[in-house]
Amino acid sequence: HKIHGSCCSTTMPSHGHHIALRLCHHRATVSQPHPLTRLSPPDPKVYSAAGNCLMAHVNGPDCMALAWMHSCGVRQMLGYTKPTWFGFLGWGAHRYLFANPGRLTFTECYFASMQALLLRLEEVQADVRRIGSAGGGGSSGGGCGSKGESGGATDDAELYRRGGAGLGRAAATNPMGEVEHRVRGLLFDREATVFYGDPAWVARLAKSQQDGDYYTMDLRPIVGPSSDTNASAASTTEALFEVVVCAIRTCTWTPTCPDDKVTLPGRPPLLMLDGSRKWTNVRVHQESQDQPRLVLTPLFAMLPLTGQLQAGHSVTHRFTATVETRA
Repeated sequence: HKIHGSCCSTTMPSHGHHIALRLCHHRATVSQPHPLTRLSPPDPKVYSAAGNCLMAHVNGPDCMALAWMHSCGVRQMLGYTKPTWFGFLGWGAHRYLFANPGRLTFTECYFASMQALLLRLEEVQADVRRIGSAGGGGSSGGGCGSKGESGGATDDAELYRRGGAGLGRAAATNPMGEVEHRVRGLLFDREATVFYGDPAWVARLAKSQQDGDYYTMDLRPIVGPSSDTNASAASTTEALFEVVVCAIRTCTWTPTCPDDKVTLPGRPPLLMLDGSRKWTNVRVHQESQDQPRLVLTPLFAMLPLTGQLQAGHSVTHRFTATVETRA
């Protein structure tokens, strides 16, 4: 089912009827074939509008985003400020949210999805520069309201139509062409997706009582002066570390399309770090040329795996680094 949205209303199917959610005197209300019902629940919540066009667009006091936060108890929200037609970033946050419920906060899921997007942009940076110089993508040209191939203005509705409206249509059949469709989509998602609320507020999914996590990911020292990489005293040491991703259930890392809503995990595994360590002189011990490149920062480690990893199997990356631990 499709859920249609705008900055001031949204409509979704439910049990054969269409429920309209719209604004009434700065408050969100529900309208079915029944009278209006005002929504004002007191319990705090998060709202992910990954597939609701324009839901995060704040164009004045009478908009859905402000109504959700003002009168519906929404503490954090992610969504698109334009008609969404690619969906990699928004739906990617859901992949991180559902693969290992409770492991990452809602904020961290959005952050992880953004890092996965930026990694993909880096992999196609030559195409990004080419399309950017021709007026494509993001706020520096292209995306919505940019100049298209014909040199004329390309408005939101046209890019929405040409992009397949987020339906996951095969890129090879898209008039943009496969590479340009992907690059423009990634640039669009990077610029048109926003996160509202206090990022330090912690919201997690409850642990599943039936279905377990898909994988575990650990970073640990192997050889070094200290086995405690979170030591309270400031120090600088060189040590050998390993990053291990172990599949608890069969993991499919490659999504079928940018806005894939089914594949799990569907995005590269990411481990949040506490930011207390600064990595320098990183030397990865690669075993083969096709081994994925480890991404390592003070805040996270990411291993861009593709394809599948069968349950019970693991992938290990070892690296030597100088680590500065801040007190």
